[in-house]
Amino acid sequence: MAQAFRPAMARLKPCATAGAAAMWRTAFRPAIARLKPCATAEVAAMWRRPSGLRWHGRQGPQMMDEEFEPAVLTDEERDRFGRDRFLVVDRPVVPLGETADARAILADLFARFDRLPADLAYDLGEVKHHDGAQQIPEINCTTEIEPRLAATAAVRRCRDLARQILGHRAVLVFDHAICKPAGVSAAVEWHQDLAYANPDADFSRQVHIWLALQDVTEDNGCLRYIPNQGRGLLPHHRRGNSRGAQALVADGVDQRAALSYPLRAGMVAVHRMTTLHSSGPNTTDTPRLAWVFHFRDPGPVWAKTRLRAGLSKVRHPFRRRHHGLREP
Repeated sequence: MAQAFRPAMARLKPCATAGAAAMWRTAFRPAIARLKPCATAEVAAMWRRPSGLRWHGRQGPQMMDEEFEPAVLTDEERDRFGRDRFLVVDRPVVPLGETADARAILADLFARFDRLPADLAYDLGEVKHHDGAQQIPEINCTTEIEPRLAATAAVRRCRDLARQILGHRAVLVFDHAICKPAGVSAAVEWHQDLAYANPDADFSRQVHIWLALQDVTEDNGCLRYIPNQGRGLLPHHRRGNSRGAQALVADGVDQRAALSYPLRAGMVAVHRMTTLHSSGPNTTDTPRLAWVFHFRDPGPVWAKTRLRAGLSKVRHPFRRRHHGLREP
């Protein structure tokens, strides 16, 4: 059975899926179309990669750390996530070797930041696009720009964690990476991720996972949360009230209960779309990298549609050659 589905599965796009994925990607699709197409994807990688192997940067496949125990959420952690709308997992979810793999690839992407499409790579600082040094550079849809990222164990391990919260159908619908250059005073202000999306859409079955690619402290800009806050969407404004800014800032945030959450490399923080969060500046002499995943449970209707599409492509070779699998 697995052999029958392999060809169709290998052609699926990395974050392909559902209206939520389409909504997140509408703004980025023109830029992605200009990039070199790739067939590698999270799903395709699962089917095609030999068992027990992982990709180690550009050096080829290496054996996975078989002794690393996957993070399993406790009942207390689930309750805390439901109460506070965020959860900092106090143990590594991704082992150090796999974290280093992802960080090396992302560092290469940021090294050519200026050559990436402007609607995928921009500054979260005072001005979205400018000719000077970047304050808080962000790259969107990294798994589509660089197919090796889609095949990393970091994606799979974070997806497995998301499925403990959302259920077994949870899929990656969007991802982005954020760099805080060394010695830059710019901070990510308080905001809710829902402010960047359609506030009328249902995001109750979506979580965002923030993966630390190195040790993250208060000195280099760790995350800050406010426990038991952020159940409704607050008004937001552009950073500095500038029309040229991309970043949004929430209005009327009471920061008195805010806490900082340092993370070791490989640890993650999970939050909802309405969770208030921020992060401080990087005052150290080393850049700080983080990778953020958006996972969503698209529901049983999408799952049936995707299965039917895969079956139809297996049964009809002409359609398989001449038609791409479209998002439902």
